[in-house]
Amino acid sequence: MVKLYTWSPTTPATVLEHTVAPDVGHSALEVIGADGATRAYASFWPERDSLIGRITGIWKHRPTRYPDSYATEIDPAGAYMQREAEYVDVFEGLEEDTIVHLWAKLKKTEYDFLKWNCSNVCKLLLLSSVHPGVRPTLEQALQTSPEDLKHAAGAGDLLATLAHLSASSFIECSPVDLRRLSEAYAAAHHAFGASRSGGG
Repeated sequence: MVKLYTWSPTTPATVLEHTVAPDVGHSALEVIGADGATRAYASFWPERDSLIGRITGIWKHRPTRYPDSYATEIDPAGAYMQREAEYVDVFEGLEEDTIVHLWAKLKKTEYDFLKWNCSNVCKLLLLSSVHPGVRPTLEQALQTSPEDLKHAAGAGDLLATLAHLSASSFIECSPVDLRRLSEAYAAAHHAFGASRSGGG
C-alpha cells in the first residue's frame, strides 16, 4: 500500500492555532509493506546548506534533510511540517518496489523550488509505478516534462517507460496537482480493474 500525504499551505489562522511557522504546503509518500512496516518514506526537502535550507533553518533547524516517518514529519516539536496532513490518499495496485528503489536514487538530487520540489518527486514516484493501462487517464490529469525525467537518469528503463507521457510547459508541481492526480488514479484504477475482470 502507498499513502500520499498532502499539506495545504498554511493560513494565518493555522499559524496562530498550531503555533507553527508559515509554509507553502508539502507532499510525501509512504510505502507500507504487508506487515504494516514502512518500507520507504519519501519526503523531499531542500539541502540544509542551500540558500533556501539556510533561510528556513533559522526557524526550523532540521537535523537531517529527510524525515524518516510521518510521525517525525508532523511532530509539533520537530522541524518539518509540525501538523497533520489535510489529505491522506491511499493508492492500491502500484509497483511498490519501483517506488522504494527509485526514491533511493532521487533523494540525493538537487532541490529546485519551482522545478524539482517535494511534489515533483512524489509525482515521478507515482507515475513510475502505475500500471500502463492506467497511465492514459493520468496523462490528462497531470502532465510531466523532460525536466522531470532527467532526474531519473540511471534508473534503468524508467525513461523509456515514461517517454510517452505528454510534455508540457511545466513550471511547477504543487500539492494541489497531486490531489488531482490522486483522484484521477482512483477512478482510473477502478475502471481498469473492472474492464480486466469483465465487469461494467
